[in-house]
Amino acid sequence: MLTALSMNPWLDQKAIGRELSLDRTTTAEVLKRLGDKGLVETRVNPDDRRSRLSVITTDGLNLINDLQESIHRSQELLIEPLSPEDRVVFMRLLAQLVDAHEKKEKGA
Repeated sequence: MLTALSMNPWLDQKAIGRELSLDRTTTAEVLKRLGDKGLVETRVNPDDRRSRLSVITTDGLNLINDLQESIHRSQELLIEPLSPEDRVVFMRLLAQLVDAHEKKEKGA
């Protein structure tokens, strides 16, 4: 959710849930927990007072940046046994799986 908000600031809860394939209750609960930790700020939407808009905070951005290096190292260790050619094939197949599941979710 932090990554989604870092790329799309001031999304409403409905758009966040749609982006991440989460139901309304789960989205609201995760946003509340992130807000309690100071990683997300949520405000009433001035155009529709029934909805709330959320944005990642500086602390949230710092957390993402700190995690990126660790994630990159973990990914490199995961594919280390593969040859360069096999790495390309592996990544292509993973992308194909993600695309297939995203299409399935959108069609459901």
